[in-house]
Amino acid sequence: MSQDHPPPPQAALVGRRWEGGEHLVTAAEIAAFAQATDDLNPRYAGDAPVAPPMFHVRPMRDLLFMIIEDEALGLDVLRLVHGEHDARFSRLLRAGERLRVAGELLSAVEKRSGLVITAQLTGDVGEERVVECTTVFFIRAKPSAEKPADKPAEKAAERPAAPPPPDWTAPVNVAADASYRYAQASGDVNPIHIHPETARRAGLPDVILHGLCTMALTARALTDGLADGDPGRLRRLSVRWARPVLNGQTLTVTARRAGEGAWAVETLGPDGKPVITAAVAELG
Repeated sequence: MSQDHPPPPQAALVGRRWEGGEHLVTAAEIAAFAQATDDLNPRYAGDAPVAPPMFHVRPMRDLLFMIIEDEALGLDVLRLVHGEHDARFSRLLRAGERLRVAGELLSAVEKRSGLVITAQLTGDVGEERVVECTTVFFIRAKPSAEKPADKPAEKAAERPAAPPPPDWTAPVNVAADASYRYAQASGDVNPIHIHPETARRAGLPDVILHGLCTMALTARALTDGLADGDPGRLRRLSVRWARPVLNGQTLTVTARRAGEGAWAVETLGPDGKPVITAAVAELG
C-alpha cells in the first residue's frame, strides 16, 4: 500500500533512542498529582502511597520534551499536536522507587495532512518493566500555496447506524483551575495551559486542559466506576484526543463492553461531542 508522500527524513532515524535517566517517586509528588486530578482515592495518601496509573507522565515529562525538541528530528513544535497515547501498566509505582525512563523512535510517516511521529516510552524499576507507552505526535502540514485539485464527486455515504447506548457512563467535573494545578503537578507548563493571552493568540478561546490530564480524569472515572476503586486493576488505557477541553467544563465518560475485561471508551464534552475517542481500557 503506497504512502501519500515519500518517507520523510525522520524515517532514517527509526530506532533512535533517548535515555531519560532515573526519577525518584516521592509521596509529595503522588499527592500533588492526585490533588491536581481531584482524585481522592485513599491509596494515594498515607505513609506508603502508590501512584495513580497516569502518574507516569510526571517522570516521563523531560523525556517527552527531549524527543519533540531533538534537533536531529527537526520537528516544528509550533505545529505539533500530541495525538494519541497508549499506556500499559504491569503494576502501580510506589513512593521511594526510582523509575528509569527511556524512549525509542518507532516510525515517522508523512501524510497529506502532516507528519506522524510514533515513539515508545518505557519505565523500569530495577529490571522490572512497570509501564510501557506508545505515544503519537502529529505535526500539521503547512498550508499549500497551490490551490488543491478538485476531487471527483463522491457518492453520498449511507449514514451509519447509531451505536448502541453505553453500558456505563459517569460525569467528570473539570475544576475551574484544573490546567494550572496540573501544570505544576506534571511539570508541563506549556503557556497554552496557563496563560490566557498566549492561548488566545494560538486561536483558542482560553487556556485548555492538558490532553494527558483529560486522560487522567478518564482513568480516574474508570477506576472508580468499573474497578471498584482499585487503580491496580487498570492495566491499559489507550486514547486518541479529538478536541480540547476547557477548565470548568463537565465531561461524560462512557464505556461499552468489548470483551473479557476490555472496554471501548469515549469521553464527551458538554456538547456531547468526543474529546477522547477510539479509547480502549483493559481491567484486570
